[in-house]
Amino acid sequence: MKFTPSTLRAGPGRRTIVVHNHGTLTHTFSLNALGREVTIHPGKTRTLSVDLQPGTYRYVCRILDHEGLGMHGVLRVSAK
Repeated sequence: MKFTPSTLRAGPGRRTIVVHNHGTLTHTFSLNALGREVTIHPGKTRTLSVDLQPGTYRYVCRILDHEGLGMHGVLRVSAK
């Protein structure tokens, strides 16, 4: 149970994050600090549009204990 990659990098502004689920279980990609989340079923792809300010944002899977099992990462947004 993990996100690959576990660290994402982006510049500020409006961005689209594309999330693929190559596994056999349903997962979420949740950016709690931004109040954004998508559910991704096995074999599917979802996109998430966000307006990013510089900083570090944690993302997790909120299903069962997937976060505790390693499904978490960080999104680092640079100033430029």
